[in-house]
Amino acid sequence: MKELIINSIDEFKAVISSHDYHQWIYRGQNNYEYQLESSLFRAFRRNEKIRSATKMKRVHLIREKYEKEMIESFQKSCHLFLTTFPNMKDKFDWLSLMQHYGAPTRLLDFSLSPYVALYFSMYEATEEAAVYCINYSEIKKIDSSYYNNIDQKYSELMKTEKSIDQTLLVPFEPKFINERLFAQQGVFLIPNTLNFSHHEILENYENSDFYLKLKINITQFAEIQKELLKMNIRASSVYPGFEGFCKSFNTIGIIPIGNIRSLSELIIDMN
Repeated sequence: MKELIINSIDEFKAVISSHDYHQWIYRGQNNYEYQLESSLFRAFRRNEKIRSATKMKRVHLIREKYEKEMIESFQKSCHLFLTTFPNMKDKFDWLSLMQHYGAPTRLLDFSLSPYVALYFSMYEATEEAAVYCINYSEIKKIDSSYYNNIDQKYSELMKTEKSIDQTLLVPFEPKFINERLFAQQGVFLIPNTLNFSHHEILENYENSDFYLKLKINITQFAEIQKELLKMNIRASSVYPGFEGFCKSFNTIGIIPIGNIRSLSELIIDMN
C-alpha cells in the first residue's frame, strides 16, 4: 500500500487535490499501526483466541453462520428497544443499524469527506494517526462486474457455504440513514468473506493505484485541529446533538485558551 507522510494541513490538502477527491472515500484511524478491520472480524479473532486459550474443543467455525444467527436475533428483538427500523427487504440497512448501535458487523465506515476522516484520525489519538484513501469509483466499477443488483449482492455475500474466486470489497450507501451517518457523510465497504480483513482484501487487488495511506504526524495535530475548527469540522458537527457537545470537551487544552474568545466557540457552532 502506497504511504505518504503528512506534516501539515497544506500537505494534506495538496494530496487530496492531486486526486479527484469526489471519486474517493476516506477513513481516519487514531493509530497508524491499525489495519482496516471490521468490528466483526476483530470479534471473531478475539473470541477464537479466548476459546483456544481455555482449551475448549476445536471446531470448524463457519463465521457466516454465526453472523446469520446474530442478524436474525437482532431483527427479532430490536422492536423492544426501537420504534423505527428498516424494511425487512433492505438487508444491508439492517447491518447499518446494527453498526450504529455497537453490534459487531462486517461493515467498515468510510466518509465522502477527507476532512471528516482527518478529524477522526486525530480524535483521542496519542501517537501517529492515519487516513486511508480509496478510489470509490474504481471499487464500484469492479463491484458492478461481479454483481447485477443489491439483492444479488446480499444473497451472494451472506451465503453460509460458498466458494470465492475473488475477494472483494462491496460499496454500500444505506437508505435508512441516521443523524450521525448523515453528519459524517458516511458510506460502507462490505467484504464478500469473513475470513479476511478489509486490509487483506484491499491489498489483494491487482491495481494498487486506487488506494493509499496517509500518515498524520502527531507534532502537527494541534495546528491541523485549529484549521479544521475554521472549517467547522468538530465534534459538534460530526456527532449531532448532545453527544457532539459532550465529545467536544475531549479536545480542551490542545488549542490554547487564549486563541478563542470563549469556551463555547470551541465546543459548538455559534452559527
